[in-house]
Amino acid sequence: TSAVPVRVNNLGVHFVASALDITTDMWQFLSENDIQPHFNIENIIPSNEGEWTHLSGSFVADKAYTHFIFGNFFTDENTRNDLPTTAKAALSDFPSLYYMEEKIRVAYFCIDDFGIFEVDNVSVSPTLNLSGQLKESGTYIFKNLNFESGKWNLSGEAFVELDGLFDFLANNSTVSIEIGGHTDSQGNDSANQILSENRAKAVYDYLIQRGISANRLQYKGYGETKPIASNDTESGRLQNRRVECKVE
Repeated sequence: TSAVPVRVNNLGVHFVASALDITTDMWQFLSENDIQPHFNIENIIPSNEGEWTHLSGSFVADKAYTHFIFGNFFTDENTRNDLPTTAKAALSDFPSLYYMEEKIRVAYFCIDDFGIFEVDNVSVSPTLNLSGQLKESGTYIFKNLNFESGKWNLSGEAFVELDGLFDFLANNSTVSIEIGGHTDSQGNDSANQILSENRAKAVYDYLIQRGISANRLQYKGYGETKPIASNDTESGRLQNRRVECKVE
């Protein structure tokens, strides 16, 4: 059989303030410590034979970092690939290899010219306004927590804001919040209601996992009932697939 090139997404960087003392399997270490990338390549990474692809990302540092981890921080089931359906089907012709259908997601990258640079005159990220907006208006709409249609899993880009919300709650111990999940108008009402609840609960679970008391949090799904943009365009639907939080 001929080889089939497989391209994937999820290539990210996580910065740390000191060198890590890892005495166990790297994946186990990441999972146990809930380490998420500060930025992550969400789209499938293009690859053309004989050509290099330039990848870049940025984030606003909240402390002095000295080291970083680079790679895929997500499981196979949360990593997308562009393996043709026909290629997957062909695996059934080789029973001894059939179990590899999921493992076919594995990809290898050649990395060169890796650089980290301080960027001057960068406009302030909206995520830095999370605390200010919650104190001023009592509400905040996540900027980087827009979901794929039908999905509620948290993406790498969201964790800067989620960590910002955690910091706000940790520094304001008397504040309680409601986390509200929303959907676009695609699909039926009952399914969207459940989907919106799952999106809100994903944020709720993350904050609980970080140590915020459950009695300070509640989550609620609003389905498709409160759009903030037109559902007639993809960009509008993307904005409506969101999570908000408000001070109670």
